[in-house]
Amino acid sequence: MAVGVASVEDERPLTSEDRFRIASVTKAFTAAVVMELVEERALSLDDSVEHWAPGLLAEGDSITVRYLLAHTSGLPDYTKDEEFIEAFVAGEDLPPDGVGEGTVEGGVDASNTGGRQRGALVVRRG
Repeated sequence: MAVGVASVEDERPLTSEDRFRIASVTKAFTAAVVMELVEERALSLDDSVEHWAPGLLAEGDSITVRYLLAHTSGLPDYTKDEEFIEAFVAGEDLPPDGVGEGTVEGGVDASNTGGRQRGALVVRRG
């Protein structure tokens, strides 16, 4: 079901196939879904990313679901990468799972990469 218009300029009706970039709002949605999966015992906060999404991250065996939720995975923020910014501005296709090498020594940083990895984890687990 879709309601409204996809474009205010030409009043094209919105369809269920239309996609929108909702930026940081995604972080709250994916965190809620991850916590629902934890509550259902479908995964654990202490599971590694590698356990549920093999090959997603180079250091996925040392990054847990808890680290992704707490923004302590140490993943670099791909939105601060010049090549990513150029591709985004040019409208090029972007990697579906984000990018980045992780380390648990990264400290607290609300990385966009961590948010994308949570989403990828949910998709692969779901």
